Amino acid sequence: MKLIFNLFCFIFILNFAYSQKLDSTKIPNGKKTANIKQINDVELKIISKFDLKEAKKEVDKKNEKNLGFYFGREVYEKFSIENSGTWDSLPNGDRIWRLRVKSDSALTFNFENLH
Repeated sequence: MKLIFNLFCFIFILNFAYSQKLDSTKIPNGKKTANIKQINDVELKIISKFDLKEAKKEVDKKNEKNLGFYFGREVYEKFSIENSGTWDSLPNGDRIWRLRVKSDSALTFNFENLH
């Protein structure tokens, strides 16, 4: 009975693994659109710099006071679809908005209130 169960599990896992394989010769739909700009052609916005060591001290202070988990510093920037980024039009009329963001002092980004 154990042999049958093990054989069944092996066949199931093998079947699952090979059924997930993609055809590497097929071009993904997103790559077929020639009028989409390359990522280097998308507008780049630089986030204002701040002192990373000072920000870490603030985080440690707030975490010591047990005010909830605090992991970073808020930096407000006014990026929107009206004043930033690059629009691309697709052949079907849809549009895609993209924006590159860079900061030399940030370790991560969290974006809120994007509209």
